[in-house]
Amino acid sequence: MKNNRHCKMSGQTTAIQAFMHLLKSYIGSGILAMPKAFSYSGIIIGCIGTPLIGLLCHTCIHMLLQINDHLCQKLDTNPMDFEQLAEKALIEGPKRLRKYSNVSRLIVTVFLFSAQMENMDLQWGGASIQLYLLAILPFLILISFIKNIKHLSIGSMFGNVLQLVSFAIIIYNLVSDVDEKETKLLGNKVPQFFSTTMFTYEGITVTMGLYRSMKNRHNFAKPFGVINTAIVIVMTSYTVVGLLGYLKYGDQVEASITLSLPKEALYISVQLMYSIAITISYPVQLYVAIQLIWPLIDNKLRQFKINSFMIGSSNYMFRTLLVLITYALAALIPKLELILALIGAISCSTVAIMIPPILHTITFYDLTQAWK
Repeated sequence: MKNNRHCKMSGQTTAIQAFMHLLKSYIGSGILAMPKAFSYSGIIIGCIGTPLIGLLCHTCIHMLLQINDHLCQKLDTNPMDFEQLAEKALIEGPKRLRKYSNVSRLIVTVFLFSAQMENMDLQWGGASIQLYLLAILPFLILISFIKNIKHLSIGSMFGNVLQLVSFAIIIYNLVSDVDEKETKLLGNKVPQFFSTTMFTYEGITVTMGLYRSMKNRHNFAKPFGVINTAIVIVMTSYTVVGLLGYLKYGDQVEASITLSLPKEALYISVQLMYSIAITISYPVQLYVAIQLIWPLIDNKLRQFKINSFMIGSSNYMFRTLLVLITYALAALIPKLELILALIGAISCSTVAIMIPPILHTITFYDLTQAWK
């Protein structure tokens, strides 16, 4: 199906900036869990399954882009977010489904928000986690006030540099002094592998927001464009880190590869750099939650004829509240990472590989019927 990119042009983000944001969204803390995922699947399933899951998610992203282009051209409007697509697809789809458009939007909103809950599981450990969180809280609140995703590109670029250095150190460890460890060609915990790997491919939640913000959206989905180039790098990185980490540490590899590294200054710096990279990328991930919830609040405020200054102040208060909620949950709930892993795995798989083909079928229902 041809992608004509007929949407109105209103974004400001360049292709390079979008590429940096997309890499930062995909290659987060999840890649550190890939060696553990390989311990669940074994070498063969891991090497085949990791890129296949990536291609599946990637195909679903292109489905969403096709839906966006089709509805933009049909309705003569700007590109829409994921939840807007869910609503408009049903409104413009078969008549018997139109009454469920609001429900569709609500379902997607809930799953998108749930998929972002990984951001509450911050990369700080030890008995003084509350002190760490308190120390960086003012900084996180301040950078959460950045409204234009274009202005977050510098932070994303710096975070990508830190992650690149961290990867180099991790790879150096994984390929040096490799002892023969107990590994499996075929594992017996494939469901755990699938859920862990799906969780790492969570970047789909920010894809539509980035697409909307781009200055030249044609560069996003062309053959060697933003999304295709990014997914090749992401799939390669996941597979290489997962395989090398599993070969190095075997079935005894920790849930995060950084916990398996030697307790030396060089490798401790990896945890520090990753913590900084994830911290400065927090607003990019928060962007999705804000885009989902704030328009609802904004509409309610305008119904009460609240002036622009108060609406602007309310926006900053809302951003602060989101940061405080995520911090409170991260600091106060024990074993939060287990809860988030369950919710995130369910939400990410639903958002990434279930909802897009359903919406695609509904959107192009008339075209498919024409072939019968």
